[in-house]
Amino acid sequence: MIGGLTRTATQALRQLLDAGTLANLPAGFKSRGIRIRDDDQPFQPGEFRDVDAPGGNIRDQFQILPFKEPSQTLYSLLGFVVNAGQRFANIADMAVGEDAQNRAVGTTLALLERGSRVMSAIHKRCYYSMRQEFRMLHKIFATYLPPIYPYQVYGADQMIKAADFDQRVDVLPIADPNTFSVAQRVTLANEQLKIAMSNPQMHDIREAYRRVYEALGTQAIDSLLKPIEQPIPKDPAIENTDAMNLKQLKPFATQDHEAHIEAHMAFMKSRMVQVNPQVYATLQAHISEHISLKANQEVVEAMAQDPQLVQMSEQDPEAWTVQFNAMVAKRVGELTNVLVQAEAGGQQQDPLVALKSRELDLKAMDLQRKSQEFETEEQRKQNEIMIDTSIEQAKIDQARLGQQERIRVAEEKLDIARMKEMQRRN
Repeated sequence: MIGGLTRTATQALRQLLDAGTLANLPAGFKSRGIRIRDDDQPFQPGEFRDVDAPGGNIRDQFQILPFKEPSQTLYSLLGFVVNAGQRFANIADMAVGEDAQNRAVGTTLALLERGSRVMSAIHKRCYYSMRQEFRMLHKIFATYLPPIYPYQVYGADQMIKAADFDQRVDVLPIADPNTFSVAQRVTLANEQLKIAMSNPQMHDIREAYRRVYEALGTQAIDSLLKPIEQPIPKDPAIENTDAMNLKQLKPFATQDHEAHIEAHMAFMKSRMVQVNPQVYATLQAHISEHISLKANQEVVEAMAQDPQLVQMSEQDPEAWTVQFNAMVAKRVGELTNVLVQAEAGGQQQDPLVALKSRELDLKAMDLQRKSQEFETEEQRKQNEIMIDTSIEQAKIDQARLGQQERIRVAEEKLDIARMKEMQRRN
């Protein structure tokens, strides 16, 4: 639809230029008998030449063809068509970054999508065309490629096989046809980060920050983000230290589970751990994981010594799995019961002392809760500052693009005005 407006504007501009050329270079008829000296040379400013006019009147010897100057109506039509094309394409200037107050992210994103509607359509059609071309190449390779074709691929197989292009494999361009600008990618990434920060238990915050940096075009993101700490087997003392620092503990199947459980149980009886509920809960959860691994090991060893269960694992794996889970659950219950009885037997003390200890525990829990709330609030403020900074940068970039577009339009209008002024003078 916009193609008709484009062709109309192009033809109107050509007609204006043709009319100006014909008006500046007049042509016509002259009498056969009239003679002009050096009639093949153009006139110089202030020059007069001799003319032999048989009739005596030079004006009657010439007939100028009635070429009109560029029409003002046609020029107005050109401006109307250009403006109509701009309105149809919705590429008018947007006041992004010029608000008196902060604008919501959703509103900014809607303005970006509205102002880039044509570029979005072009981007989607380029994606569609590339996908079709990849499919044609895929079909050609699957039909005419030999069974094995040598091809240099870095870090992969040096051969390409015809089976690589069968119906099980589809070749697609790596792009998102719905994302057409850096500002939109940054806005979407910031919105994802804000949603992830609102509920960090359900999201990977590190991955959310990585996507923001990728949208901003940051290089060497891995050197900017803290590396993910890989868990390694540790002795019980180091694990107790990590629990005091509120770090996650990871048990391993190769550890001595009985020794770890005894060490953690002894550490949990200390006053420092008993007044800190989070440390106590962390160690208790870690002990439960050791109990699970220990029960799994004991059940595996017991089932390996039973010929009937070994035969069941080969003939009916599903029934063996059900039996294995039942035995593990039973063994976990036995170990947990022993652990609870041992803990209850070691906690017999004077009721007044127990009451005072409970009061101290409540005070410690309240202090720890306030400390965590303060840390959470500070982290939230820092995240909001970072998100606002990223959004402002995106607005600045979009405003810069809008300013460049306005400059370009102004230059085009100035060129048209200059052409009109030159035509008027001529």
